[in-house]
Amino acid sequence: MTTNKIVAKHVYPHEFKAGSMATAGGLVYTVRLTGEVIALDDRSLEELWSFSTGMSAKAPPISYAVNGKQYIAVITAAQPGATMLYPGVKNLPAGSMLWVFTL
Repeated sequence: MTTNKIVAKHVYPHEFKAGSMATAGGLVYTVRLTGEVIALDDRSLEELWSFSTGMSAKAPPISYAVNGKQYIAVITAAQPGATMLYPGVKNLPAGSMLWVFTL
């Protein structure tokens, strides 16, 4: 922000509605509109990991720790007729789910 220079950029075929969350360990987490939770390198934006949940998300991932172990949690939800502008989203099932991953 202080240099006003773009350091890394990656263009996806659809928008992201979930927001993102950065960790002190150099990772950025978000959820694609098509339902994949992804972890990106915070410097290069290279995708390091992904997990398909089968439904999209509109809330950002969160991070928390219990007894020294760190977790990433994501809530996914979809409803029929919502966000059907993108071909990869039109057939996602309705419903909601809480996903928790450990680092």
